[in-house]
Amino acid sequence: LHNGGAKGFGYDMAAMEHLGQHCSRAEKRADEAVWDVEERLKCAWLQDRVGDEFTVSVASIAPFGIFVRVPDLGIDGLVHVTSLPRDYYHVDAGGSALTGENYGNSYRLADRLQVQLTSVSVRERKILKGSRTGSLPALRQALDALNVPVEEVERERLDRMSGGGRHQGVLVRTAGIGEMGIAEFEELAIERSRSFCCLVLDGVQDPRNLGACLRSADAAGVDAVVVPRRRAASLTAAALKAASGAAAAVPLVRVSNLAGTLRWLRKVGVWIVGADGAASQTIYQTGFRLPLALVVGGEGRGLRRLTLELCDETLSIPMRGVVESLNVSVAVGVLLFEVQRQLRGHADSGASRGAPGRQTPGQQG
Repeated sequence: LHNGGAKGFGYDMAAMEHLGQHCSRAEKRADEAVWDVEERLKCAWLQDRVGDEFTVSVASIAPFGIFVRVPDLGIDGLVHVTSLPRDYYHVDAGGSALTGENYGNSYRLADRLQVQLTSVSVRERKILKGSRTGSLPALRQALDALNVPVEEVERERLDRMSGGGRHQGVLVRTAGIGEMGIAEFEELAIERSRSFCCLVLDGVQDPRNLGACLRSADAAGVDAVVVPRRRAASLTAAALKAASGAAAAVPLVRVSNLAGTLRWLRKVGVWIVGADGAASQTIYQTGFRLPLALVVGGEGRGLRRLTLELCDETLSIPMRGVVESLNVSVAVGVLLFEVQRQLRGHADSGASRGAPGRQTPGQQG
């Protein structure tokens, strides 16, 4: 062609470029159609093999998981971080490995793994969204040994049942965790006597904060956690997950009259200490003693006026930065472990005040 055309040729350069672009787009659509059909056929074939194990190699690394390939079948899939052994994962600087910070689990490019196929979506063409052998299979064996019925369902159903929560491939239906009644709580306080230690939450409304407080209470050896029956979080699924098992270990006492419960505790000799950001005395300027009820307010507003009036003493956590307060569950952890530190020191030095610690079966009150 010369100067946009040639003798006897009916198309100029612009028309040829347009035709070339049209052919390229048509070829691209054809390739995409072939790929789409192949992927759908693979997913349809895999639907009958959910639960089977495959040997795969790590093809690429991402912050949210590892992409794997079944070499003999040409099938690619994703193993999400929620399906890997529990850890905090990060991608290394070179992008060639996904490594857990706490337990050293590491997945590198070209590593060969055994995975179990747990779900297939033909519509979204998602495959091998599974877990390493040794996590879900081992859990299944443990449940079978306990004669716990197991139902295998699609992951999408678990997503719906969990309300969008991170279920990590497993949901368990239980009879629920019972709460301690007020009469049992009073008996516990009398029985534990000078070793009694409880945490009182005055209006914590976020279930995750409640769960985190229960977890800290368990770690610090608290005898019970007291909350008001109204305008306070209950033991929802979110609370139970945040508690990480502590809800089954630390009794939760839900009372109709929090002020009345605090008055009763004072009457039987329990020292009531409230956490108040406006208090002039800090937690490091007092000497904690048992029996003790540590009272912490809810998110934002802190302790209510009547609750403050019923405290024998109020203390604050010194803040050195620009923020005015801590999250309630963080504050509970700081307070409880300062109490534990002081009382453990007294116990080690032979003082009579003791240290908190729940009574386990076989111990005497």
